[in-house]
Amino acid sequence: MRETLDVWRFLNLFVLACWIGLTAVTVQTAGRWSSARASTRVRFQRLLDAQQEAMSESQEIGKQALEAASQGKDMTKEIERSGDRHLARVQAANQAETDAFTFEQIQRKEFWWEFAAWAGITLLGSTVLARRGWK
Repeated sequence: MRETLDVWRFLNLFVLACWIGLTAVTVQTAGRWSSARASTRVRFQRLLDAQQEAMSESQEIGKQALEAASQGKDMTKEIERSGDRHLARVQAANQAETDAFTFEQIQRKEFWWEFAAWAGITLLGSTVLARRGWK
């Protein structure tokens, strides 16, 4: 005896399987978004620290340059090297913070698209179940 394929039952099970799979993916993406947000905050704090360090060191070098100038010494090259080092550190921290922020934005958009798909499958599943019922 050959059983007939119940299309509605197949659709019910297919929608349920998609919903379960997409739920796991959505939760995982939410975790990655949260992690990316924390990483962005850490990198932003590192950027602020690098800027403050560069400012305090440049003030210190300025004081040393004034003292050296009063004694007739030239510290131009040392000041330029120090400024270049500070600028490189601040630029690297700025780039890392920008990259982290961009990654966080990508994760946020991915989460909301997955959440919308999850909500659509939830509505589809509830419609299918309400129309046919679970047998």
